[in-house]
Amino acid sequence: MEKYYESFDQSNKIRHDQYNQLVNYLSEIIKDGYLASDKCFNPDFSSIEKYSESSEKYRQELEKIIGYPPPHHIEETKIKEEYVGEDDLCFIYRIYISVDVNLDCYGLYLIPKAIGKKAPLLLSFHGGGGCPELICNFERTDNYNDASRKFLKEGFIVFSPLFSFRSLVDGENTDIPQDMRSMLDNRAKWAGTSLAAIEVFKVRKALDYLLTRDEVDTERVGLAGLSYGGFYALLVTALDIRIKFCISSCYFNDRVIINEKHPFDFFDWTWKGSINEFSDAQLVALVCPRPCFIEVGLNDDLFPVKGARSMLERASEYYTKLGIKNRLHYFEFEGGHEFNLEFLEYLRNNMYF
Repeated sequence: MEKYYESFDQSNKIRHDQYNQLVNYLSEIIKDGYLASDKCFNPDFSSIEKYSESSEKYRQELEKIIGYPPPHHIEETKIKEEYVGEDDLCFIYRIYISVDVNLDCYGLYLIPKAIGKKAPLLLSFHGGGGCPELICNFERTDNYNDASRKFLKEGFIVFSPLFSFRSLVDGENTDIPQDMRSMLDNRAKWAGTSLAAIEVFKVRKALDYLLTRDEVDTERVGLAGLSYGGFYALLVTALDIRIKFCISSCYFNDRVIINEKHPFDFFDWTWKGSINEFSDAQLVALVCPRPCFIEVGLNDDLFPVKGARSMLERASEYYTKLGIKNRLHYFEFEGGHEFNLEFLEYLRNNMYF
């Protein structure tokens, strides 16, 4: 009997059908889970105090989902501080804060010259492909629009930590691979944690130290981030109640829309079952009742404004039910994927400073 022969073309449709079945199946269960997240997050709205207390269990659940805290082996924090220079606006330092064996949180620490005995602290987060030197405008500022120096002018001490990216400012002159975040996140998840959990851990350890410094007003701590920094701004503020307000620029969106637009990106924003409990609306809910500022570029081609608008409706319910809807501030501006910060004057005239 001769060997059976069939051209591969004859089974081509089967393979495509199987792929499309999986696509449709996953789309349906993601949709179901996404709608369920509002029901899963059900704090006590009877008062602001009860809301804050009842939110704590969700904060702990978010930590569990992202694998926080990551494994760590040291308790004693070591600090290395280097004076970089100064200009008319500020003194500039590089700070390395040990968080584990051979693992530091590195960041730029800028102290404005025009401060009194104590000053508020602003954590300033760069985005994908960025670095502290870019958001702090050492050589140029790109789409950060001189954000850190604007905060300095408002009287903030600024700490800008480094998140792990292949930085655009290095061009091809770097040994860091293009897909380094995928590699790091995969290895972290093998170990039961995640790249996001590790980077949040580094920032929170840095905050532990910064709040011991004499010049820092521990009751006035804010956080601002662009793009990936906007993701980390919401995540860190959701988890750390020491931060009194959050500014998230050009990140906040409908994650399903973003996944459909960028199906092979932002994998490090996903954790097992997270869409069933924590959309961006629930991250904002964990910032609540603290003030939260969200800005969206009308011409942002990375994160479309329609996704932000649909998610805003869900996020605003938490503030509205508590009678504090004036603490959630949403700004759309004529621009793209960039810091805008038109609301700095508003902040200046309110309690957040």
